[in-house]
Amino acid sequence: MRVNLPSFDEYFSIENNPQYIQAFEDLQKGLKNFTRSSRRNYSRYLSELKTIGKMSEEIVTFGGEKLRVDFENFLQTKLSAKPEYAVALDNIEKAISDELSSEPMPAIIRPYRVSSFMALILGLMLLVSIATISRRAISILIGSIILLTGLIISVTNSDTLNIFVHSGSPALNVNVSTGLNVWFLIVFVGIIVLSIFTVISSYMKGRERV
Repeated sequence: MRVNLPSFDEYFSIENNPQYIQAFEDLQKGLKNFTRSSRRNYSRYLSELKTIGKMSEEIVTFGGEKLRVDFENFLQTKLSAKPEYAVALDNIEKAISDELSSEPMPAIIRPYRVSSFMALILGLMLLVSIATISRRAISILIGSIILLTGLIISVTNSDTLNIFVHSGSPALNVNVSTGLNVWFLIVFVGIIVLSIFTVISSYMKGRERV
């Protein structure tokens, strides 16, 4: 920006030097504050845009056709309301263009996100603690039977999952069409079988002593 000043003006006279110097110093401070604020706001804008872009990519990556259409309409409705949002809308649409043109990917839900399987994991940890510390055969056997029963019930009802999102939000009930992770079942059942084997082994050793 270029500012043209008159070659002579009463305001810029020698006698008025302290006043206009102070005025220009105040203007300079104001411009510096404006520059710092603009840089800070721009940095915040880029950070928010990156976060929103990443979330948008995740939504359309795993979302079905109906969800994708609803999400695009949501973006258009919210970001087309003001002209200053046009750049942000354009950037987000570019970020999700590849995901929109590809088939939706299946979402991976961790067992600790599902309330029923989280209870099984906690029960399994308790069973391992009992088997390691107290080694009480009856407690291990009862715990193993309860966990196996709970696993069978959870697997039977695994087409509908009650998912924990985050603290303060209600649980999300989702109907799913894919099965459980095989490795989770193998490890879970394997630990229970190992616990039962420990009980049988302890019982057999007790009989040998008798």
